Amino acid sequence: MEELTVVFARLKGLLLTELKAGQAVEDLAEAVKKSVPGSLGAGVSLIDDQGRRRSTGYTDDVVAAADALQYELGQGPCLTAWAAESTVQIDDVQQDDRWPLWSEAVAGLPLRSTLSTALIHDGKSIGALKVYSPLPSAFSTQHRK
Repeated sequence: MEELTVVFARLKGLLLTELKAGQAVEDLAEAVKKSVPGSLGAGVSLIDDQGRRRSTGYTDDVVAAADALQYELGQGPCLTAWAAESTVQIDDVQQDDRWPLWSEAVAGLPLRSTLSTALIHDGKSIGALKVYSPLPSAFSTQHRK
């Protein structure tokens, strides 16, 4: 979907140039959520002042809950995208075995597919942007661009 590609491009630029980064992150997450049909929510993970990974912008409590489990367990698609400086897609959380602890922990959440991408600044990954859906296979290869 072209809309999502534009949103991701605008978001990455906005995050790096906006004086009020907190508001920029919230705006980005909301724009991503609105641009992806079937989206449950979106968010951004960054390092806080104490050096901890935090969801600094998210549209819905389910995003915060799924992210908190990744940070607690030390595994999940967002953390992998961030560390690998790449994009990670899960078509069905119930069928994906890459992060077994996280997949088991989110089983009670209305979460079936995810798309996470690293946020890169000056050649270094500074966080990740993610979008979650309650539907399996909600994201196509077009969403990854």
